[in-house]
Amino acid sequence: MNVRYGWTGRIAMVDLDNTQVNIEYPPKEIYECYIGGRGFGAYYLKKIEIETGPLSSGSILIFSTGPLTGTNLPASSRASVGHLSVIHGGYSWANVGGSFGAALKYAGFDCIVVKGSAAEPVYLLINDGTINVRQGKDLWGLDINQTEKEIRRELTGTSLSIAAIGPAGENLAKQACIIVDQGRAAAWGGCGAVMGSKKLKAVVVDYAKGHVAVANPGEFKKLSCNVWERAKNSKPINCLRRYGTIGTYGVGGIDSSTPQAWRNHQDEYWDANKYIKLKEVVFREKYETKRLSCFNCPVACSHLYVIKKGNHAGTFCEGIQANTIRGFGSNLDVNEAETVVCANALCNRLGLDIDGVSTALGWAFESYQRGVLSKEEAGGLDLTWGNGEAALILINQIAFRQGLGDLLAEGVAEAAKKLGRGSEAWAVTVKKVGMNEGGVRSHKGWALGIMTSTRGGGHLSGSPASELAGLPPELAEEMFGVKTAGNPLSYKGKGQLVAWLERFKALVDMMSICYFLTWWQGDKQLIGPNDLAELFREATGVEISMNKLYTCAEHLLNLEKALNTLHGGFSRKDDQPHPRLSEIQISTGPFGGEYLDGENWQSMLDEYYLAHGWDTETGWQGNDILQKFDLQDLSARLQSIERLAHGKRG
Repeated sequence: MNVRYGWTGRIAMVDLDNTQVNIEYPPKEIYECYIGGRGFGAYYLKKIEIETGPLSSGSILIFSTGPLTGTNLPASSRASVGHLSVIHGGYSWANVGGSFGAALKYAGFDCIVVKGSAAEPVYLLINDGTINVRQGKDLWGLDINQTEKEIRRELTGTSLSIAAIGPAGENLAKQACIIVDQGRAAAWGGCGAVMGSKKLKAVVVDYAKGHVAVANPGEFKKLSCNVWERAKNSKPINCLRRYGTIGTYGVGGIDSSTPQAWRNHQDEYWDANKYIKLKEVVFREKYETKRLSCFNCPVACSHLYVIKKGNHAGTFCEGIQANTIRGFGSNLDVNEAETVVCANALCNRLGLDIDGVSTALGWAFESYQRGVLSKEEAGGLDLTWGNGEAALILINQIAFRQGLGDLLAEGVAEAAKKLGRGSEAWAVTVKKVGMNEGGVRSHKGWALGIMTSTRGGGHLSGSPASELAGLPPELAEEMFGVKTAGNPLSYKGKGQLVAWLERFKALVDMMSICYFLTWWQGDKQLIGPNDLAELFREATGVEISMNKLYTCAEHLLNLEKALNTLHGGFSRKDDQPHPRLSEIQISTGPFGGEYLDGENWQSMLDEYYLAHGWDTETGWQGNDILQKFDLQDLSARLQSIERLAHGKRG
């Protein structure tokens, strides 16, 4: 059945083994259950066999949008990329802004599912409801900027959005990501390496002729205008508009109190004399040339930076987010703004995930500090903390798998395993994924959301920004049902809070809108649960309650959890923080003395499992919860490998 409103109702199945493209029209029930975006990714990965490796021909890569993508709703720009993680083998998804998601909808598709591997490099050209597989041999070996330049030269006169891989994806570096329009990254789980294994250089969308039809245009426009009017008065939105994420959440944050990982999480306090050189104003005054935004977003929280003189003159990049400052700044004890711009630009150009690369570098620098990695093994590089030029060389080596970069391209966990010599002790990972985060010792719910994330680390699954906002108890209870949602030091209620936010964030990702304009930021003026239900209803014409939408979200979370247990083998032990977060306190500053207390952590984790109805002993699901969400097939598969819970559940 072709769904008329919100969605296009069309899914493209691309088989690169034989360069065939088939268009499918899934029944409306699939759309109303999985909604779109991240939901479609999990749906199509559901039947992947357990023997399928992420880089094998049998793996699949899913580019998907949601029913709100490409509409006139502010920040309706997002698209998801679903796949098996090359880091841990389990389920993973990445999310990207820019114009790609809207372009895909305008070109006539909700989702593109790619399987197989081409004999020679290719790219996909999507145009007005058709998909062509075109030869890409001339593009192979080019970086992101060169690739986009060549494609635009070949397809001159068209309106294009381009999702491409660079040398990192071609060389199967496990931190390889997919870069959209040169500066936006779908950057999790090594999706760029999955794309590279398929010899797929780019997905190119010509979107000049399309649009997204909604069921009730007048009402939908009213809701969209209302969202923007409310956002105009939002403190978090105005901070993002003025400072971007580097000023709002970067070194020290707005009030200089936000903790940052220092020297591979040896501490979360960075001396003000150092971080002052990486404050947002430094980048703005020295390098910023203009502000940039994703499709239909009035916030414009991104920036274009250009280095105009010196050894790195001509270097440019879009980005410099909070994680960039942390990963290439405090994490490596580097306080040179120019180095950070260059590191970000290199990752964009080579197609590398900033989090994955910076955590590998942090582990390497600490290995050098401890004397277990020699200067000779580092190819003559001096990996002393603060050596930004060495970091830039290693970034390049990772993309091309050269020198020490070949080891680091395996990711933190595998690199530590291969090097050995006790270096596993400072491989700070979550489900084998390197952790580039701050505030994990001090902000208890924030830490829980990172550790329990099914895709491995990262705060964008369920970590509460309400702790950063300092939400008052009355408002916290009104919004989230948890009085302590704004108190970072409290363990109480945080399991329930993270479970709530995981459901809410799942809906945001299925609808495919930007989380910055939602309650995630701890501001009730932004898009909340009832807004999502109303927007969904007016866009699609489908009458659905908020309770039903939450059932869809819980269904997705249980599907993702089951896929992760099946393919990654994870259990409660994988939801634990790295020992140094419990053993080493923050040395000084506003959160001096804070750490993750073991007993309180376990109680918080119990509360989290119970909120989802999962087993507290193993962290696994039982047959009852899987049957509740019509996932009996996965229950049987988990039972066959003895990963189905039989203990206490909520």
